[in-house]
Amino acid sequence: MLTATEIEHRITEHVRQILLASNKPAEGLAADKPLADGLGLDSLEMAGLFIALEDDFKVDPFLTRFSIVDMRSIADLTRAYSAMTCEPATA
Repeated sequence: MLTATEIEHRITEHVRQILLASNKPAEGLAADKPLADGLGLDSLEMAGLFIALEDDFKVDPFLTRFSIVDMRSIADLTRAYSAMTCEPATA
């Protein structure tokens, strides 16, 4: 199982690849930076990101637990995928 840090890293890399493929600047990626307004991802790029993440993590958190419209940043995506794939916390 993955940790939240590993999930965030993988999501960040997916976003970086989309930005580079679109000739958009990939510097300054931050977990709380808005994907659309801050990084400039358009709706088609966002759809591609969601498809890539589902393929990578083998889960779709938007089917039952989270609303896709609430995913505005890498941090939001990390929370959603962490809830579905993270190692449980130990006491």
